[in-house]
Amino acid sequence: MSKPPPGVQRVVAVLNFFAEHPGQSFTFTDIVKALDLGRATCHALLAGLVEAQYLYRNTDKTYVIGPALVAVGRIASEQFSPTQATQPELRALSDRYRTACSAVYLEGHDVVIKLRAGAGRSEAWAVPQGQRLPLRAPFAGAYFATTKSYDLEKWLDEASPKPPEKERRELLAGIEFTREHGYSFGVFNPDMEIANQPFHLAFVGSKMEYPVKIAWELKPRSSYQLAFLTCPVFNRERQVEFVLNLSGFRGSFKGETIAEMGNDLREAAERLTYFINGRSEPYPLPN
Repeated sequence: MSKPPPGVQRVVAVLNFFAEHPGQSFTFTDIVKALDLGRATCHALLAGLVEAQYLYRNTDKTYVIGPALVAVGRIASEQFSPTQATQPELRALSDRYRTACSAVYLEGHDVVIKLRAGAGRSEAWAVPQGQRLPLRAPFAGAYFATTKSYDLEKWLDEASPKPPEKERRELLAGIEFTREHGYSFGVFNPDMEIANQPFHLAFVGSKMEYPVKIAWELKPRSSYQLAFLTCPVFNRERQVEFVLNLSGFRGSFKGETIAEMGNDLREAAERLTYFINGRSEPYPLPN
C-alpha cells in the first residue's frame, strides 16, 4: 500500500489523537506539542476540522470531538462487520486455487463454517456453509496459536471425548508449526478410504485414525496429498477471531507449492487482522 500524502497523514493524526483520548479537551498548544506540528499547519487543520464539525471549539478555546465525527462513529459501530472484508478475500482465494475457502469460527468445542466461497472442483470433500463440526485436538492448532498453556489445558480437559495423549502431542506439534510458518496444512491419510465417507461423520467420536492428518514438517521437494490449508485471523486481544480454511484439493502438491499457497493465505489473514483491529499492528505469527 502506498504511503498517503503528508496532508492526509496530519489530518489522520489529529483525528486519531482525539479518538485515543475520549472525553478530554485540548488546547491548541496541547495539540501542537503532542503531534509535533507546526503552529501554522496545526491552526489550518483545526480550523478545517471545526468547519466540517469533526471537531468543536469551546468558548475556553479548547477542542473536543465534534457532532459530525460522533455521527460517523455511530454509523461505523452499527454497520461494522468482518464479513465486509472477509467475503471478498474468500472469493479471491477460492478462484485462484479452484478450491473452497471458508471462514471457520470456534464455538466451545465445535467449529462452525460461517462464510464460504467455492469454485471449480472444490466440492470434493469440502465443508458446506453453516456446517457445525466437533473440533478434534489434532486439528485445533490454528485456533490456539497464541493461547496461553493453561487456557489450552482447560479446553483439552473439558473436551468430550477426552483426547488421548497422542492427540495432545499432535495438537502441540500443530501449534508449533503454525507459530513457525503462520499457517498449517493437512494431508489425506493413505491408510484410510474416504471416497464414500461423508465429511461430517469423519470427525464424530473418538478415533484411532482420522481421514486427514496434520503435517508437522514441510519439505520443498517432497510431494503431499494436500487436504487443506488453514491460517488464523486475530482480534485486538491477539487471540484468534476465526480461521481461514482452503479445502477441496485433489492430487499431489510439491512442498514449495504448498508454501506459496500458505503464504497467500497468511497475507489474506494479515489484511483481515488489520481490518478487524482498525490499527496497524504486527501480525502475531510467526514469532
